[in-house]
Amino acid sequence: MYLYYIVLALILFLYLGIYSSNLANKSKRSIYITLSFSLLILISSIRANTIGGDLSHYIPNYTILGKQNWEELLLNRSKYGYIYGILCKVAYAINTNEQSYLFFTSLFNLLPIAYFIKKHSPRPWLSIYIYITMAFYTNTFNSVRSSMALALGVFMIHYILERKFWKFLIYYLIALEIHQTFFPFILLYPLCTKKLSLSYIIGSISLCIFLAQLMLRSNIFTLMALFYDAGAYGKTAINETYEGAGYSLLILLTAMTIAFYQINKNKTTIEIQLYLHAMTISCCIQAFAICSGVLTRISMFFYIVIIILFPITLLNIKDLKLRRWGYAITLTLFFAYFKMFVMTINPITKTNSQATIPYKTFLEK
Repeated sequence: MYLYYIVLALILFLYLGIYSSNLANKSKRSIYITLSFSLLILISSIRANTIGGDLSHYIPNYTILGKQNWEELLLNRSKYGYIYGILCKVAYAINTNEQSYLFFTSLFNLLPIAYFIKKHSPRPWLSIYIYITMAFYTNTFNSVRSSMALALGVFMIHYILERKFWKFLIYYLIALEIHQTFFPFILLYPLCTKKLSLSYIIGSISLCIFLAQLMLRSNIFTLMALFYDAGAYGKTAINETYEGAGYSLLILLTAMTIAFYQINKNKTTIEIQLYLHAMTISCCIQAFAICSGVLTRISMFFYIVIIILFPITLLNIKDLKLRRWGYAITLTLFFAYFKMFVMTINPITKTNSQATIPYKTFLEK
């Protein structure tokens, strides 16, 4: 558990060390992001095959997919998809050891995030801090394929903002092939240019909460689970409700979205507008996550934008004293969230919800 706290401290000390140097600002930014993500990739790559709950089925299937010849792989699509299968095949061809799988998936999941932060974040240190404390990082240990889709999603944001539809569509189809739950992400392309209002945000979220309550009182999700290829999750996980945690995250995301809108409403750019749409969609999806906890993985495709939206929003606070308080409150609240919700150990399972603690390397038994 303590390793993750040490990583947070290193990320902040690394920032202080590099940004207090005499290097050019552009070099500081590049060096800081490169070193930070090199550390994150290393920790992810050398972890034991038990660090991440979903690895219990991903690792055995890595061996199965890796041993298949190319004809078998391409003619018989596995439940994980062609692209994921090809990645496993390439990793297995380089080294049959499972660390090869963990290394390649870590690169796939983290390099696009580094690119996203480098291109869009005015405060990389804060973006990385939020990326870790909001459990996006440890989620790559567990939900490997959905994290791959999420990584492609943030890479696509550049094409949404530049209105390059065909490039966006190619990457969207690749991400969708990796994880079919990625399908709502296409909504961001047409919504990007649409202006928002506070009434639109609150009305959309309220409607989804109302519909979710109706669905919660019916057996519709049970019926949906019967037709869903549960694959990695199993039908029990698909149909599992978690009202308490679902509501907590919904309240948090809704409060963030309204605050982002209010602070940025006089300085709204196309980029901020896109992020606000993403936050609104994440709240709407999260409203239904009280019916099925697995839907939180879909809402993550959208609220990942907070790693950029928070730094932008804090910089848009004109009053310097108020902005400093904003940084202090942000750091404190995200650390509290990390400690209370991400790092909390279940006394029965002896680990957290992502099965990422206690951390062990592949050298440990």
